[in-house]
Amino acid sequence: MQDFARNEWRSALYRSNREKPIHNLHDMLRGSILRGAIAFGALFCAAQMISAQTTPLPPGTVIDHSLASTQKFIGSPSISIQPDGTYVATHDEFGPGSTEYMQGITHVFQSKDRGVSWREVTRINAFWGTLFQSNGILYLIGTNRNSGWVQIVKSSDNGVTWTRPTSTSRGVLLPEGKYQLGPGAVLISGGRVWKAVEDIDPNNWSFGYRAMVMSAPVGSDLLQASNWKISNRVPGVSTMYNSKFGGWLEGNVVASPSGGIVDILRVTVSNYEEIVATLNSTPNGATLSYDKSKLFSIMPGGCKKFTIRYDTVSHKYWTLANRVAPSNRKRDPIAMRNELDLMWSTDLVNWTTAGALDYHADYLYHGFQYADWQFDGNDLVAVVRVAFDDESGGAATFHDANFLTFQRIANFRSWTGAMHNTSP
Repeated sequence: MQDFARNEWRSALYRSNREKPIHNLHDMLRGSILRGAIAFGALFCAAQMISAQTTPLPPGTVIDHSLASTQKFIGSPSISIQPDGTYVATHDEFGPGSTEYMQGITHVFQSKDRGVSWREVTRINAFWGTLFQSNGILYLIGTNRNSGWVQIVKSSDNGVTWTRPTSTSRGVLLPEGKYQLGPGAVLISGGRVWKAVEDIDPNNWSFGYRAMVMSAPVGSDLLQASNWKISNRVPGVSTMYNSKFGGWLEGNVVASPSGGIVDILRVTVSNYEEIVATLNSTPNGATLSYDKSKLFSIMPGGCKKFTIRYDTVSHKYWTLANRVAPSNRKRDPIAMRNELDLMWSTDLVNWTTAGALDYHADYLYHGFQYADWQFDGNDLVAVVRVAFDDESGGAATFHDANFLTFQRIANFRSWTGAMHNTSP
């Protein structure tokens, strides 16, 4: 293909020079310079074509790409399947080149062909957003910026246009304080809409995140702050887990096997174990507490963000998480995001790995993380924040993702990982 293009360019140049006589030395020199410029351009294009062919693409379908040089990294993936079959996906921007600490920017994409192709339809002022549906309406709940207030917006046209949060009666839910909403699942259970939240002391990462849940009645005006009940704040303390506790955040609200509402949070501990914390909510969402004897449990990938959802067909809880391979167990697990695994549990305590969806041998500059996903009949569809190779040299770090990708696991309930995506 490259040789064909080069020969076509040479033929065109030959015909052009033959048809245009050179009258003087100035024209001759100008022609030489022009030929040199065109030749350089052709060689540059050929080099770009070769680079595009030799640079491997990340697994799945690329929805968006941001070069590391922009210092705008891709964060907070979220996906929703609309009643008419349209897929809507979002991600925000973080990093030194972004405005994350002043005003969050979230990109909104649509797919009309079940994830085969995507187009960006708008951008809105939001950060750490999670898509969900209630009564057929699409919402995105998050913050206005990094460590900002809690807000919610809605769309009636599959994400093309959105309401603007302007007051506590128009989408601003928690205007006072600083909050973090990891892009985890929104749960609809017991006639209420549930979301896990943490409030933040920005000067204390380890213990500055206090767990809480917020909920509102299904069918109520979700843009009205007074319809949301806010639980108490539950801090983690250094003496937990035999004084190895290092902090919790990015909780998931899940309906437990016993029918209660629990908040499952990622946890950092100093001995490199991968564990989660489980807190219990009262049915009305007013009080969050925990049983010390059942607070912590082992979960592969538990120190990184994960999303848990319950499947009424298999009667299992499913997640995509960054399990650490046995060969890397002596490394800090919070920095090991080069493997993304499909896992399931029947009790939210014991987890089984079905297989690796994504993997790369290098963990310093490659990561498949913050996956958000939905059930789609017999399939599981996901959007993933990916750090991977590109034509400019790849991601800045494993954490600072340069891609948003879409992936599908067909027949996920019987999937074993035999057809997992790998890279050399």
